[in-house]
Amino acid sequence: MKYEAKWWAKLLQKVEQYLPRSFEYKGASPRAHPWQIRPVWVKDAKLKYGHWRGIVTAGLVNAIPTYVTMIYEEATDEARKRVELDAIANKKPIPGPKDSVKIYLDEMAEIKFNWRKVGSDGSPDSVTGNANSGGLIGSFEKVPDFFKRMGVADANPKILEQPPTTQRLLRACDIVLHQPRTGLINTSEISAASIDTTLVSINPSFVVPPDTEPYLAALSKYVPVVANPATFADLVFQRFIDTPFDQIHLSTVYLLSPQLPLLDEENLEGWQCYFKYNCHYNLVHATQQIERRQEFVPISLVVPLAGGLAQPVISYILAENNFFAQATLDFYQQRKLNGKFYAI
Repeated sequence: MKYEAKWWAKLLQKVEQYLPRSFEYKGASPRAHPWQIRPVWVKDAKLKYGHWRGIVTAGLVNAIPTYVTMIYEEATDEARKRVELDAIANKKPIPGPKDSVKIYLDEMAEIKFNWRKVGSDGSPDSVTGNANSGGLIGSFEKVPDFFKRMGVADANPKILEQPPTTQRLLRACDIVLHQPRTGLINTSEISAASIDTTLVSINPSFVVPPDTEPYLAALSKYVPVVANPATFADLVFQRFIDTPFDQIHLSTVYLLSPQLPLLDEENLEGWQCYFKYNCHYNLVHATQQIERRQEFVPISLVVPLAGGLAQPVISYILAENNFFAQATLDFYQQRKLNGKFYAI
């Protein structure tokens, strides 16, 4: 059972009343859990204003360090030195100042936030129209109750009407972990073998990502990957493409403005960061396996008595075909190798 902080405090007070015990209350530990984020305001002389970045406490996935993509010249000296030595060891050119490179979280990597607007000035996720009234109804992301109490107003679903009055503005960004993995793919080619016949070639295969290391991405809005709807031909010929990665939504970063009016809404320097975490621990990524194996009915051939000499050859050919048929059936049955994340 989980207890909120206020209920836990009341429980301890009751224990103190009836038992000869006393409790010492201390604040939270200063030690940062994996995947926690520390906001950093970065000034850029080339831009009118600076921007917000986050330093993420290093976390592991299957004991493998996670990285983010950074501009080479913006990484720390230690990280640039490591990238330079790796390039020399692999006989590759040293990255240029503006090239993107992999910087690991334990190298004080900084991930640049990619904000979306939430609340009264937000953009609708979808819009529907009413032919009778001529109005437009939008579907907007809801403002969390915490920020409503801070003065942020929800967007007006009636798009053509005046937006609601708000005391503050709100921005948000989603931090997502990408875990590469092997994916499945099955393609089919249809060609005319002759005037009256058609040749169908089915090609099951795998998609292996070139980079197997997990990495973080700051998305304006996290939308789970959904496979494209299958057509009738896809179902008939068992065509499918599996995405060669899994995702986990680690956290959402919110940016709250000062009280309105603002001198310039584009200048986010005086805004305040808040974090909603979905994970505080290292992760184990488990790829799914075939749990229910449907057995393939072996192909058999009844040979006349006179054909007994050919039985070993026929059995060998059938064994090869049966093995391939079982492997193909297992392949079709699985379709996706989506994994699960476990916190440890």
